Parts: sequence; structure tokens; C-alpha cells
Amino acid sequence: MRVYDLIAKKRDGGTHSREELEQIVNGYVSGEVTDYQMAAWMMAVYLRGMTDEETAVMSRMSAVLADRRDKYRNKIATEQLNFHLFCTFVIRKII
Repeated sequence: MRVYDLIAKKRDGGTHSREELEQIVNGYVSGEVTDYQMAAWMMAVYLRGMTDEETAVMSRMSAVLADRRDKYRNKIATEQLNFHLFCTFVIRKII
């Protein structure tokens, strides 16, 4: 699924599967998802919220990425990883 479609799905009140959330997060840390796309998705999450399952998936992914930070330091921009972790924290606080 295209990132645009994932943003629209959340904007319209849909629920993401684990695979879709992984696509968004992994795409962002790899650079395939741009900052403005992530910002649009975050706004949709802010407006529509996340289910308990979506929040749990995001939390698990944050933990995995944090554990891999040193291993992927050359592949993943530290700023992007930190931004993702911050966004996950904000999502959990909003909900």
C-alpha cells in the first residue's frame, strides 16, 4: 500500500494492521517516507487516535528500534530514529 493511502486510511478513521504500521515506521527510518508524509500521518493519528493494538505495535517497534540504534547507526539517521521515538511517545500521551 502507498504511504498516501495509509495516511488517508488513518485520516478517515481506519485502523492500521501491524504490517501497515511497520511499513510506515520502517519506511520513515529508511528514508522512503518523507518528513512531510510522517507529519501528515501524525496529524491524522492526532485527530483520529489509535487503537490499543496500534499503540502496542508502535511501542514494540520503538523498543526494537531503540535496541538496534547502535547496529544501524550508519544506515539510519539518528535524528530520524529519535524523531520516531518522540512521535511514539506523543501518540501514547495523546491517547
